[in-house]
Amino acid sequence: MIDLVHSVWYNIPNLTGGFDDMKKLSCLFAGAIIGAAVTLTKCVYETEIAFEAVTPHST
Repeated sequence: MIDLVHSVWYNIPNLTGGFDDMKKLSCLFAGAIIGAAVTLTKCVYETEIAFEAVTPHST
């Protein structure tokens, strides 16, 4: 228990200094998620268009 407290206390400067790193990391992470979502949406959209072009319309 004392080791845990000591390690946390020892790492406080690292944690506060790492705040900027955390912000950068979360921004990268959010960017990656948004990028993946956009890519996926675009892919699905293009697939739907191709599918509509191939399938004959009943109307």
